[in-house]
Amino acid sequence: MRRTGIIAAAVMLAVTGIAVPASANVHRAALDDNPTVCAATAKTLQDGLNEFSATMSDVSQRASKGDLAGAETGVKTAGADLVALGVAVHQQAAKADDANLKTTANDLGTELEKLGTALNSLTALQSFNTTNLETAAQKLSSICGVQVLPSEGSASPGAPAPTPATPPPAPNPTT
Repeated sequence: MRRTGIIAAAVMLAVTGIAVPASANVHRAALDDNPTVCAATAKTLQDGLNEFSATMSDVSQRASKGDLAGAETGVKTAGADLVALGVAVHQQAAKADDANLKTTANDLGTELEKLGTALNSLTALQSFNTTNLETAAQKLSSICGVQVLPSEGSASPGAPAPTPATPPPAPNPTT
């Protein structure tokens, strides 16, 4: 069908109100949104984990000074930060057309939400286990081709090695 025929058919369909699925457009290039979603997810993770790390650093300082009430409040704030980060990762995943990327980013978001929900007291730090989070992050890094979590000592994600960051050590609430 020539270009004028395609345009005429599109106009006729638009006038009659018949919807044409985007996949019917034979000239549409395949959408490769992986780099865009990966970059946005990595930025979301970097920003969120920087905030989480700052909060946990404050928790450690407060606990070491004997301010356990302040440290407890900080832990709850850090937990809420992780839940919010998980929601933000889910929002990035929703933008992915690639099913594997979408599923893996959603898995990572779910792990962040689980960790954040569980992080509700100083004693919760003792069982704070990031193994599933690290596994999901490594899988996402593999799909994206770059590290999606900042590694210790790096200022930004995007490094080739898929080594996820870990939170600072938990303060001992019994001291």
